[in-house]
Amino acid sequence: MPLCYINIGNIHYYQGSYAQAIEYYLKSLKITEELQDKKGMSLCYMNIGIVHSLQGSYAQAIEYYFKSLKITEKLQDKKGIAQCYNNIGNVHYEQGSYAQAIEYYLKSLKIKEELQDKKGMAQCYNNIGLVHSDQGSYAQAIEYYLKSLKITEELQDKKGMSACYTNIGNVHNYQGSSSSDPKVRADKYAQAIEYYLKSLKINEELQDKKGMSACYNNIGSVHSDQGSYAQAIEYYLKSLKIKEALQDKNGIATSYVNIAILNYTLADSAALSENQKLNYLKTALEYGIRAIELAREIKAMPMENDAASALMKAYNKLGNFKKAMEYAEIYIATKDSMFKEEKTKAITEMDTKYQTEKKQLEIEKLNKEKELQTANLGKKEAENKKQRIIIGFVVGGLFFVVIFSIFLFRLLMQKKRANLLLAHQNVEIMQQKEEILTQAEELRTMNEEITTINEQLTAVNQELEKLSIVASKTDNSVVIHDMDGNIEWVNDGFTRLFGYTLEEFIRIKGKHILDTSANPKIKEVIAECMELKKSVVYILPSETKSGNTIWVQTVLTPITDDSGCLTKLVAIDTDITKLKQAETEIIRKNTQITDSINYAKLIQDAMLPSQHLINKHIPECFIFFRPRDIVSGDFYWFSVQEDKIFIAAADCTGHGVPGAFMSMIGCTLLNDIIVKDKIFEPAEILSRMNEGVTNALGQNINYNIETSHDDGMVLTLCCIDKAHNKILISSANQSYYIITEGE
Repeated sequence: MPLCYINIGNIHYYQGSYAQAIEYYLKSLKITEELQDKKGMSLCYMNIGIVHSLQGSYAQAIEYYFKSLKITEKLQDKKGIAQCYNNIGNVHYEQGSYAQAIEYYLKSLKIKEELQDKKGMAQCYNNIGLVHSDQGSYAQAIEYYLKSLKITEELQDKKGMSACYTNIGNVHNYQGSSSSDPKVRADKYAQAIEYYLKSLKINEELQDKKGMSACYNNIGSVHSDQGSYAQAIEYYLKSLKIKEALQDKNGIATSYVNIAILNYTLADSAALSENQKLNYLKTALEYGIRAIELAREIKAMPMENDAASALMKAYNKLGNFKKAMEYAEIYIATKDSMFKEEKTKAITEMDTKYQTEKKQLEIEKLNKEKELQTANLGKKEAENKKQRIIIGFVVGGLFFVVIFSIFLFRLLMQKKRANLLLAHQNVEIMQQKEEILTQAEELRTMNEEITTINEQLTAVNQELEKLSIVASKTDNSVVIHDMDGNIEWVNDGFTRLFGYTLEEFIRIKGKHILDTSANPKIKEVIAECMELKKSVVYILPSETKSGNTIWVQTVLTPITDDSGCLTKLVAIDTDITKLKQAETEIIRKNTQITDSINYAKLIQDAMLPSQHLINKHIPECFIFFRPRDIVSGDFYWFSVQEDKIFIAAADCTGHGVPGAFMSMIGCTLLNDIIVKDKIFEPAEILSRMNEGVTNALGQNINYNIETSHDDGMVLTLCCIDKAHNKILISSANQSYYIITEGE
């Protein structure tokens, strides 16, 4: 029953009958709440939030999205959590809160990449592209749109393809309107229309009224920019008609603004009579007032800003300067609010996160150093133990040699006594000659045996030396295999590391290295050992007797005889679990820090004025901006105040995050001094900035060359006074160039 209501609601939703859609979603919600069906409740909240968002009821949309998010988090429903993040990001985007929008889009994208949810990934790429587009980062916007389009084409997701076509068309439209080259403008507008028509075709197939409305609006915008005003108003009214039927408040406000701007533009034509101009301006005011009232109702600050701009221009054209000033103040206040509140909050959060992660890394570094010191002490004790064993063998060998020497000495003494006896018994010499010759032969044989024993002792000492070399390569387990690969001997470290005695291990795992090794390529490893005649190292996870998984580094060393034939195979295993965990944790932390800095870059990019904005006032200009790090201490600033254009270029002390903080301070001060306090004298502006930076950092700063290492910034500020046809420039420790007639 609840699912049936949801499906009926979905049908109404796709047909644009939003009131009926909400009615059925609420019916489903009531039943799921009675049944305590958490997953069903979450779905209902999500759908109700989507409808409110489409109608511009953003406060209600956010309320329902967070209700859905709370349930999905309890259920650990990653797919549901990701969708909630994406929808919350959409609301922030519509309200002009770009930093928060990006934050939620990136949260959603991370989960969808983990889940390999391609459709969700395409959705996130598209939304991130929208934010870049609104900030004038067109190359990045196109990059994300194409990523999204590639996935939607693979999935045959027509609705997703339509959205991508629309957004790519928007970028071409923006690029066309910002270009001063007629050929480029025409080419970009043609591409924009091409993509809008592709999108419109799909929306007509799907009977997606909201999508059709958006396409009509976009096509109207291109015709307006090209001066085809009759076609523009035709498409704007088509779009408005659908949006009114859908009760899409945000869309209605957008159409009102477009119609207001179009009528203001028509009133600027020199070919019209004064009465005709007056009618166009009245129409512009009518739609502009409707737009700003609706924007305030749904709390859509970017829309309020656009409407205020249109009303300011219309009243100014009518000569009603009091009203023009009133809407100019609203325009400045909304623009300043969109800039200041989001950026100040983002800076604080970024600083806190950066400092916390930095301290955590320092603590972990100290812990790792302590562990390494402990490991080195253990290694030193093992080496001392090995040396004591070797000394014991040497002392034992010397003791054996001494005993054997005493034995030889006694034999020689007996021989001497025998010779004396023979001297006294000369008579018996001949008789005993045969016996003496026999004894001499026995003595020669004994000397040969002594030589053989000495050679064997030398060989044993050589073997001990080889074993000492092997022992020096490990801190833990040592396993010696014979020439056939069977286990011959293990040390105590083997049992401490793996938990098995030798007997248990052979009974459970087997005796041969091919059966006992955890390395699936052990045959190739042994072959490599024999070919290179040296140790081979590999790292693998291994299971202990208790069932725990540990990371083990194995050093496999071949022992060969003089002819190069294998006599022993020694495996030395070292527990590197802690090092492996530390490596994983360091990688995770580095990823987090990089993600944080990349997010900070999005915030800093949002702070910079768009090329589109600057080209509107100075068509023949360019921006060359190549920061060294992800975030930068370099920034540029632009503003138009009354009949003056202000441009600033600055280089703050430091690079990366510290420099980015300084650039945020610099932009905020320029906004406060010029936009808010209305200080228009460049030299006075720089003096106030000097005071502002000093107060912000709590230190004495100046811009002299001798003290250029102090925290601060170097900056050049240019004021173009169009009313008096002059340029004023003030610079703090920077060079600037004035080019006149090519010089």
